[in-house]
Amino acid sequence: MKSGLLQQYGLSSAHVFDSVHLGALNSSGHVNFYSRKVFLGGLPPDIDEHEIKAVFWKFGSFEVYWPGKDDNPNYMFPPKGFAFLLFLAEDSVRRLVQACIHGNDGGLYYLLSSPSVKNKVIQVKPWKLSDAVTIVHESLFTKKQFAVFVGGVPRALTSGELARQALCVFGNVSYSEIFLDYKIGYPKGSGVIYFSNFKSFVSAIRTKFFEVVVGDSVKYVSRTKAVFQKMVVTGENPISSLYPEL
Repeated sequence: MKSGLLQQYGLSSAHVFDSVHLGALNSSGHVNFYSRKVFLGGLPPDIDEHEIKAVFWKFGSFEVYWPGKDDNPNYMFPPKGFAFLLFLAEDSVRRLVQACIHGNDGGLYYLLSSPSVKNKVIQVKPWKLSDAVTIVHESLFTKKQFAVFVGGVPRALTSGELARQALCVFGNVSYSEIFLDYKIGYPKGSGVIYFSNFKSFVSAIRTKFFEVVVGDSVKYVSRTKAVFQKMVVTGENPISSLYPEL
């Protein structure tokens, strides 16, 4: 991206193929860096909700969720070894991140004990708000764009990873965004990819699904809708303007 355009829109070279902003400015003037929702993976099979709360309560107030919990509210054990913590305040997530073991692979880990397992290493996966938006190419500021909306986007996939992998498949990606739940800033499983080239756009809309790699897994992202529109970018924080409640 040309330096003149970077200066014009208040960006730096770090924003190219990277997150656009560090976080979202909430109504109180505090910058939020993380979603209040955090994924825990690799939980011991015999740990229950009360034991999870006893371990993580020191970071701040939260609730424990997992898929299907509301259908069986009396069942206290997270199935399939994972759960989500929904904190009341974003500061709690920061404290949790600081207390985690930072692995050489870039992952975050925590030691958790249950009645049958002592000091089991579990995964902690917070969502950075800055990972929701990625600007790839300067054409975003100067040319009309072709937008392809996508669904089935894995929650762990960042906008930068989505842009990179779409670029490898279709080419000419200028912008990507992961849509967030505006209340908690967590991915909704959908997003949009902007193309600066009509041929790449046509290639994308002709493809009903395309593969994305997330960690060691291969997932399939589906094309849901395509439009031709002018993408308007200003120097404002797009996270704040799109999600003012964060």
